[in-house]
Amino acid sequence: MSAMGWDWVGRLRGRTQVKPQDVPDDAAQWIDSRRLHALASNRARELPPMQANRSDPLDCRLVLYAKTPQGRQQRNRRSPAKVSRASSSLKAAAREREPWLIVASPQLHAPSAKQLVNLYARRMQIELAFRDLKSHRYGQAMEDSLTRRGERLQIL
Repeated sequence: MSAMGWDWVGRLRGRTQVKPQDVPDDAAQWIDSRRLHALASNRARELPPMQANRSDPLDCRLVLYAKTPQGRQQRNRRSPAKVSRASSSLKAAAREREPWLIVASPQLHAPSAKQLVNLYARRMQIELAFRDLKSHRYGQAMEDSLTRRGERLQIL
């Protein structure tokens, strides 16, 4: 995407390794991105210029942000007093508790750390809206329409 002149914003999760750009490329310098979670707070914090992904290093901006908990809990249908222990519910809860490690293209230097967090949040809203729109279970079933003509799509 950078080769096309586009900027990008995303989120690092899992065991992706990062290191500062100005540190020599040595195996001991790469750290698990989850170790940065201890530095997170409810104020967006920009980290120094970093490289992500040890196998194919990528220069990037990193912003660390921990959302304040919303206090939401998935409840059981049969017993609304109990919190759900379904694996999908537990995974979603863990994902929402995890601080955001926002990664952005280094050319995207104008937005502040807070603006990058807001930009990522807006991006996720748009992506989820498209997912829901296409879904036959939750949305307007655009995936089932099998329409390829623009005139027909505008009617839908």
